[in-house]
Amino acid sequence: MNVCLVDDDPRLLDAMSRTVNGLGHTAVPALTVRALGEALSAGVDAVVIDIQAKPERIDLVLAARKARPDIRLIATSRSGQIRPQAVRDIARALGADAILTNPNASSEVEQALLPASAPEKTPMTAQNCRTRARELFEAAVFEEDEATRERYLTAGEKWMRRWRVWSEASVYHADDDGLTLPSPQRPSHIPPYRFGQTPS
Repeated sequence: MNVCLVDDDPRLLDAMSRTVNGLGHTAVPALTVRALGEALSAGVDAVVIDIQAKPERIDLVLAARKARPDIRLIATSRSGQIRPQAVRDIARALGADAILTNPNASSEVEQALLPASAPEKTPMTAQNCRTRARELFEAAVFEEDEATRERYLTAGEKWMRRWRVWSEASVYHADDDGLTLPSPQRPSHIPPYRFGQTPS
């Protein structure tokens, strides 16, 4: 990972560079606005920036982040004069992904550079399985494309089987069937589909 380091103090930049390189990443120190612009143009994966950096540097970083939202932005403050809550507020305003309280602590830097983990999925309950089946069957009733209708019916039957055999040990998730249901097309005067109903 190429990590751009933005700070006005060359000694701090050198210390942070050693920490980042020691973790197996490539440090790209940016002491000047020109160096920062060149680093961002060359392409970096993450930027560590002091929240007290000069405005033009922060603007450059935010512009690069707007063009490439995947760049990980890590805020830090080497000044003990700013309250921790104020540091968090400023970092949040900048859209930072993480905050470093000690840029020279290897474990903290390593954690900050890790991508955000995906939210944990909540397993489906028995009622959820039955509801998903109902949604798929209803989508099939009003689907005109035969192949898509068949996929909805097959998936609906699978969720019904899951509902019947569900137990506390079951681990099913809503996206297991890989189907995205269309927006409801059922006219308001037509009642919801019920199991066992024959489409008219």
